[in-house]
Amino acid sequence: MEMSKASQDLIATLCDRFPAAFSLKSPQPLKIGIGNDIAKMLDINPRAVGLALGFYCNRSAYLSACKEAATRVDLDGNPAGSVTERDAAHAEKLLEERRAMAKREARPAHAREVEAKGREGLMQARGEHEAQQLRQAEVARNALRRQPREATVTRTKPPVVVRVSRPRLSLRRKLPPR
Repeated sequence: MEMSKASQDLIATLCDRFPAAFSLKSPQPLKIGIGNDIAKMLDINPRAVGLALGFYCNRSAYLSACKEAATRVDLDGNPAGSVTERDAAHAEKLLEERRAMAKREARPAHAREVEAKGREGLMQARGEHEAQQLRQAEVARNALRRQPREATVTRTKPPVVVRVSRPRLSLRRKLPPR
């Protein structure tokens, strides 16, 4: 996510006004709820402060500083609690995800191209398979339809009546000779 100019300016202001709490080079874990203190003290919209602190606190340097039992600081640099096990685990999880992402991106370009081609080939094969299934379904539907009968009509001036004689069925049983 890209940091807005307003968030960059606010973080720079916080580093200037509160150097004991904010540092871009060596950050310290901040007090829980410090955003409300900043919003009241500087008379700024709490949402803007929250966005800026979100960017500040999601930096790798800040997450690395969030070790279990590390001391949190308030705006004046005074101790204000400590980092809990849960917060430290969350920070470590985010750092691990970033390391894994950096490792994937560090792979040679050739390996990424081969993987991309493999995905493209798979998608193409899947598309061809689906198209073949659609063609087969269409053929099956057409086979089930009644084919129209071909009829030829010849016209004659006087109408012709044709009688069809059918053999009659006999209901009598023929007995074999004795």
